[in-house]
Amino acid sequence: MLHILYGTRSDYRGEVEFDKNSIKLFSINKWAELRRNHFSIVFQELKLFPTLSGLENILIKSHLTRTTDLNTILRMAEKLKISEILEKKCEKISLGEQQRIAIIRALAQPFDWILLDEPFSNLDPENIKNASSLILQECKKRNAGLIITALKEDEYFSYNLKLIM
Repeated sequence: MLHILYGTRSDYRGEVEFDKNSIKLFSINKWAELRRNHFSIVFQELKLFPTLSGLENILIKSHLTRTTDLNTILRMAEKLKISEILEKKCEKISLGEQQRIAIIRALAQPFDWILLDEPFSNLDPENIKNASSLILQECKKRNAGLIITALKEDEYFSYNLKLIM
């Protein structure tokens, strides 16, 4: 579902609309603009560059949009307890650390909607609490919506709508 909403999959039946326009008709440029300014995502498979450091992975997205300054990124890393590993290559850090890098990368760009695909699968309860608190704080600051997929019940966010399948 999140890949459809983010425009990386189009193999579905039915209609999905954004601002009353079918997303099947969006051009590549329209998708690029939406992903740069309106949608942010934490992919389940993270999609980090393994040979780049955690900080470099975050800064790639941040530099494209010039939204979040380095000090803000460093504060986010401190809150998620990964400050000491930011200079390490992503291929050398744990999946939980990579997941927190991916969360900060998603938060370091503008968004009206943040899409989270199993964002806490490699985190312990304390790190889930810290990450969900940071995500919620950023969503409130931006008046942004949150769409999350999870395999188990989530107690870290309150929802306007929950779909259980």
